[in-house]
Amino acid sequence: MTNKIDYGFGAKNNWRRRVWNTTSKMLSFKKRKAVCLYLANETDIDFQIATQKGFDPNNLIAVNKDKKIVENIRKKKRLAFCGDIFDAARNWPENMDIDFLHLDLCTGLQNRVLETPWNIISGKLSPDAVICVNLQRGRDSQTNEFRDKVINEPNIKSIFGDVEKHRGKLFFISLISWLAHFAKIYSAKNGDGEIDHILISLEPNNDGLYWARFQTWVKLFNNPVFLTYKSKDNRNSRHGVTMDSVIFQMPFQINCEAYSEPTNDKAKNSLKAISAWRTMRK
Repeated sequence: MTNKIDYGFGAKNNWRRRVWNTTSKMLSFKKRKAVCLYLANETDIDFQIATQKGFDPNNLIAVNKDKKIVENIRKKKRLAFCGDIFDAARNWPENMDIDFLHLDLCTGLQNRVLETPWNIISGKLSPDAVICVNLQRGRDSQTNEFRDKVINEPNIKSIFGDVEKHRGKLFFISLISWLAHFAKIYSAKNGDGEIDHILISLEPNNDGLYWARFQTWVKLFNNPVFLTYKSKDNRNSRHGVTMDSVIFQMPFQINCEAYSEPTNDKAKNSLKAISAWRTMRK
């Protein structure tokens, strides 16, 4: 079920609070122990909200490509990585896993976004990691074909309701499709370290979107939460923006090291330094 937030002014911050609250409930252990990687804005407001919700400041790692923003965050004695968040996830230090990956992408469902599931499953995620993806409606005509396939799939509407516009639902369906494909290649382990055989038994149907046993996959993901919020002038101006997001818990880890992209040495060294600094502070 989709929850709609329509508070006008401050809708974004209300959404942020909802995300951190939902993450707290989804985590399978105490939130103060959760290592969180998130896209930070100029004010780094997610840090303020997360610490207010009880997350450990030493486990919050901000990410931004803008050097000035990262420098300002570091001046406040906070942990921050300058670069691409997927570079960070793929080159994450071996001595700690990512428990919450917060992807406030604020872009449409573009082709690059449809490749995001690969970046997620090839990252250093912990078992039962929580992931949030936030996307903008519109400006994504390049994925019209994908959306047409999804909305015309008879089994989808019975599970998700109307998915034609909701980018969070569409992204989640894309993730399931990717996993159904990669499950034929990679081994997956659940939280107990056991191979989850259900993954390697999936088969695609004729249209290539791998919907076989789709409902079983959704149940594995432990009730994903879908949110929508609108900008202040969305109902009165054609320039308003509607944002859709999905928050879900990964039910397993996937071993795909042999097929992952080459490591980024610069990112790897920077993250090692962040990890060392985090260890000294704890």
